[in-house]
Amino acid sequence: MQVYQKSLWKETFTSFSKFGEIIKGECFDRNLNVLIVGCSDGKYVFPFLEQGHQVTAIDNDPVSLYGGEMKFKTDIIKIDGLVKNLILEGYAESACTVIQCDLMDFEYTNQYDVVLTSCSWHYSKNFKYPIKQIINKIKNFVCRDGLFFADYMMPIKEKHFVLEHYIPPNKLRNFFGQQWKIILDLDLGVIEEEPHIGKEEWHTHHYGAFASKKIF
Repeated sequence: MQVYQKSLWKETFTSFSKFGEIIKGECFDRNLNVLIVGCSDGKYVFPFLEQGHQVTAIDNDPVSLYGGEMKFKTDIIKIDGLVKNLILEGYAESACTVIQCDLMDFEYTNQYDVVLTSCSWHYSKNFKYPIKQIINKIKNFVCRDGLFFADYMMPIKEKHFVLEHYIPPNKLRNFFGQQWKIILDLDLGVIEEEPHIGKEEWHTHHYGAFASKKIF
């Protein structure tokens, strides 16, 4: 699967293609109930919709969801947002449930075949929650035989090493007990990225990629 090419964040790093290969191998051709945590303007939403899956998309940023403006260097960038993108791409309202909320306030009755989050928990607004609480919240969305996927930031700057939300290599697996089968646990090293909204200069990140299956 390829990320949504009209997303303003399409160029930021992700292991989504690896996740897509795992989904294809584990889930075959059945229709899936998918949750995207930190959905933004649809970078990961549309690849699942294109394959006929049902998507729930949550984010706490109203501009990413409903459109507006963001500053980038000296320019003001107009953002359509996920809801308008869904309309422009011709999807019925029933294809994707869009929810604006803080992850920790998200109340749910369903569990999902696939839960995906990408670089969502390292932001300072999440520091009020212990990282274990955040990961457990996301894990609880996954049904039996379902899949959990995460791109995440590992520490690279000195300040990161004292923040638990930047998880060191081989440590994310410690949050997953015997009911989980670890499929992917990668230290992808330090990667340089071009400027984008939110980061106006060339910059580096230390990325990890993780996938696990809930086996009981």
